[in-house]
Amino acid sequence: MLLRKYYKLLGIAFLFAIPISWLAIDKYLEDFAHKASVSWWIYAIALLITAGISLATLIWQIYKAAQTNPAEAMKAE
Repeated sequence: MLLRKYYKLLGIAFLFAIPISWLAIDKYLEDFAHKASVSWWIYAIALLITAGISLATLIWQIYKAAQTNPAEAMKAE
């Protein structure tokens, strides 16, 4: 459930980021004599890398929380 909620937010953020980044790149490249085209696969790779890093971070945090002994945490406080 946590992963679904997090990836829903990631997808919404990505939907906002695609047009903004495309417009920024297009505006930046308009004064160049030799323009490089921006392909769709660049955005797909960015999404996969971001999703992979997010998934690894979430799994690590969940594992760390699951391994914590509540009694030891209460004793430390």
